Amino acid sequence: MSGLPFHPTCFEIYKKVCKNRIGRVDLEGLFYWRQLDCNFRTFFVDFPRESAVRTSNHQYWRHQPGCEYLAANPVDIPGLSQLFKPPVHSASKPTTFDCSKGFVCSQRESHRTPPSTSNTVQDPFSALSAEITSMVLDLLGSKDIANLRLATPVFRQLPTILFRRLFLENMPWLFEVRDLDIARIDWYDWYCTWKNGWGDLKGLRNRRRIWQDVEEIVTRIQRFGKEGKIGDM
Repeated sequence: MSGLPFHPTCFEIYKKVCKNRIGRVDLEGLFYWRQLDCNFRTFFVDFPRESAVRTSNHQYWRHQPGCEYLAANPVDIPGLSQLFKPPVHSASKPTTFDCSKGFVCSQRESHRTPPSTSNTVQDPFSALSAEITSMVLDLLGSKDIANLRLATPVFRQLPTILFRRLFLENMPWLFEVRDLDIARIDWYDWYCTWKNGWGDLKGLRNRRRIWQDVEEIVTRIQRFGKEGKIGDM
């Protein structure tokens, strides 16, 4: 047995990804992944790294303009705490979201309003109960929901709590969100704010990069586990 060197901040993100994916921190799997998978081809050539890493990673590291975020601390991020002041949901605000005011949070998409129709009998979705439409939404991602709203007026209004789920799915590296008060936050406003405005924080850009790398590592660990290779050395 030998030690496994790991950046402390990267290990913190590994812990978060493990708890998010499998509910625990898999130290044994991490060790065996290193033994099984850390060779030049699988870890440097075939590993799906961000383009900024590939353009900089040569025999000697080449510092590229615009890639400074690769060296930023992904856990202790200056300025992040100031952004964690989400808009508070008030009783005067509607609990549903009108698609005519935009959904996808981009200038191009915000004007794409589902066609209105007075003949809802021809719309098969109009026969669905609120419970079933809610179940349909739970199975879809943001792009599919946007397309669904273009196809039927039944989904013209969406519950704002839906955007918490989309927030966690689309930006899982913002793990601080999981600890926020669910009921008090206007999730639609906050989803749009973060969807368009987090890229200026270098530490957060680096956190997203590392999170995606660690997601790939955990996926490989799970594959090795299914193949019976974990603990078989």
